[in-house]
Amino acid sequence: MLKRHSGFFKNLLFLSDLLLISGCWLAAYFIRFSAPIFPVTKGIPPIEPYLWLLFPILFVWGICFASLNLYRPRRMGSHLAEFVDLAKANTLCILILVALSFFLKTFEFSRLVILYFWVLNLGVLGFSRMVFREIMRLLRRLGYNQRHVVVIGAGALGQRLVQTLQAHPELGMDVRGYLSRNEAKVGQVLEGIPVLGTFDQAGAFLTPQVDVVFLCLPPAAEGEAERLMKILSTMTAEVKIIPSIYEFITLRAEAEIFSGLPIITLQGSPLYGWNLFLKRCFDVAGALVALGLTLPLMGLIAVHIKMTSSGHVLYRQKRVGLDGRSFEIIKFRTMVLNAESET
Repeated sequence: MLKRHSGFFKNLLFLSDLLLISGCWLAAYFIRFSAPIFPVTKGIPPIEPYLWLLFPILFVWGICFASLNLYRPRRMGSHLAEFVDLAKANTLCILILVALSFFLKTFEFSRLVILYFWVLNLGVLGFSRMVFREIMRLLRRLGYNQRHVVVIGAGALGQRLVQTLQAHPELGMDVRGYLSRNEAKVGQVLEGIPVLGTFDQAGAFLTPQVDVVFLCLPPAAEGEAERLMKILSTMTAEVKIIPSIYEFITLRAEAEIFSGLPIITLQGSPLYGWNLFLKRCFDVAGALVALGLTLPLMGLIAVHIKMTSSGHVLYRQKRVGLDGRSFEIIKFRTMVLNAESET
């Protein structure tokens, strides 16, 4: 049966983190004073105070990592998302460490040691987490560490979910069957998975052996969600809800939580914020490279236009761009002068 936090793997990861954090702290000390990147001007301090500080470091890091939920299951999470969470937690712990070292007036700890420690923690813990997750994914591909899944909803959304889960065996999601509100579907096999029963029979099929339940209700069946949620609330299984709106979403969607309310934001274009800035940089750099490569050819085109026609070589024209704003483009003239006024 699925546990909210797998005790063995959680403890293994926790102890591994503490061991690596200890190694990073000692490595930061030796990098600073035994293989200094920057010259040591005040002499090499004794290592004992740094060893004593290791105990509060492990306490702070352990409490923060556990409080920030860094040991939750991440079957469906990405390496990048985990690294971002790890970086935030590590930075918070470093700030606490800086404050702690400031109040310890009896000994002045090297700020470079703390900086090296932060960098080493990010790299070492990030890499160790990635290796751990990849080992777990390999084990799941081999059939270990599986979770038994039941999908409530045998419509297009539920079948799409099953297709996705089957395409990713590294998630270790073993789909046992569907539950459908349509009694005629009972006994059918959809995407290689049987329809076990109807919504009314949910209590009989959602046994303690079921680890994860996906709720994929079509809009017409959302009225039954409350009754199903009452049944699911009595179970120990993890419940994941896929909104039916995802069947109709063609724009880019992002989910966020606001004061406990789930909000789905739809955007037709990802060009905002940093994405817009990066695209602008890419456009300018690409334009400069293209201009440099085509400059000789454009020179020949300009000479040809001047030799075969009187008037300007370049032509200005107004176009409409983003948000309805107009702008001018400059291009080679390919028609006679004042051609627009003659039409």
